[in-house]
This record gives sequence, C-alpha cells and structure tokens, in this order.
Amino acid sequence: MAVNLSPVAGAAQQFFSNSGVPLAGGLLYTYAAGTTTPLATYTSANGATANSNHIVLNSAGRLDSEVWLTSTLTYKFLLKDSDGVTIATYDDIPGIGSVSGLTSGTSILYGNGSGGFSNVVIGSNLSFVGGTLSATTGGSGAGTVTSVALTAPAAFTVTGSPVTSTGTLALTYSGNPIPITSGGTGTSTLLENSVVIGPAIGPGANSVQFVPQGPQETY
Repeated sequence: MAVNLSPVAGAAQQFFSNSGVPLAGGLLYTYAAGTTTPLATYTSANGATANSNHIVLNSAGRLDSEVWLTSTLTYKFLLKDSDGVTIATYDDIPGIGSVSGLTSGTSILYGNGSGGFSNVVIGSNLSFVGGTLSATTGGSGAGTVTSVALTAPAAFTVTGSPVTSTGTLALTYSGNPIPITSGGTGTSTLLENSVVIGPAIGPGANSVQFVPQGPQETY
C-alpha cells in the first residue's frame, strides 16, 4: 500500500492543551475527510501496521509511533483531552507529497482533470494540441503522449502533423502571399521599379498598389 507521512502528528509532533500544557493522555481520532467514518492510519512507511483509532498520547503529549496516510485518501483528525473534551479538528488532510491530479483551469498549460492536458495556444494562429497521458500498469504515473498536432496560417505549410507515435513536425513557407491583415502585401510578386502604396481605407480595400516611377530627367 502506498502511504505518505501525515502533516498532522506525522512524526515527533507534540500536542498541548488550550492552556499550553502537554496533552498527556490525549486522544487522536482519524476519520475519512468530512465524515465520522473511522479511517486507518499506519505506523510506518511500509503501510503494514495500522495505528489504533483512537491513538493515545504519551505523558509528553506525543505519539509513540508515526502516522502515515493512504496516499489516495484525505483525512479528518479529531483531537481530544483525556476526558474526551474536543481540543481541535483538522479536516481535508492529505499525506505529504500526495497528488490528487491536475484540475482544469485557464493557464497556458493546464490539466483536464482526467490525467491529460488541454490545448496550449500561442498567439492567435499557432496552436499546440495536447495529448492524453495514460498511466502504466501499477499506477507509477508514467505514460505516453498519444497525439501532438501543429496548425499554422495559410502562408505556412505543416508536415508530419499529427504525430501519434514517432515523427517530426515541420513548419515551412508555403509560397502563399502573407495577407495584409498579418503585415504582408497580399501578393506574391512586386512590380519592378515601382512604389508600393498601402491599401486605401474603406470596404473592399484589400490589396496594395504599385505606382510606376515617372520618367527620369537628365541634366
């Protein structure tokens, strides 16, 4: 069983009464988070031996063993004095180092909540399409990307997309003119010895103009 050290009473922690006196004979109960259903903790990192539930603190207000939590679960701790009076409650406690998975969000790279990750958009035209990570046998957290794709504006050509096992993505110039809206001229040829004038403002103005130079005078 995979276990992680508890952040509450995990190792060498000392508990005190509300007046600051070591909680000799105090009682520590462990439940499933948000419930009153008892949930076992363990005495060592091998997860082989369960602590008693409740755990009785020694004369110094400490546990005589460590507290390790099942790595996939969250816990509630209830601390009482030796007379059964509640001192404190700690809820929704995971083991130190436990990871419950990525949660959907709006950052540039974010988990989809199902063990994979969603698209990463670069600017307004280039995008990276994330694949899904699949856990290997035994749940080691390793996995493979099943698909990686690349898209680009019409002025570029993408080859090798998507990559589903092995391969190379390539981005090359397609030969199509870069549109004016992207800072190009909208044309693939230029008129020799002419002045390039930007498009007029107004509906339908979508191309540059080429104005030939006038005759040169010789002096």
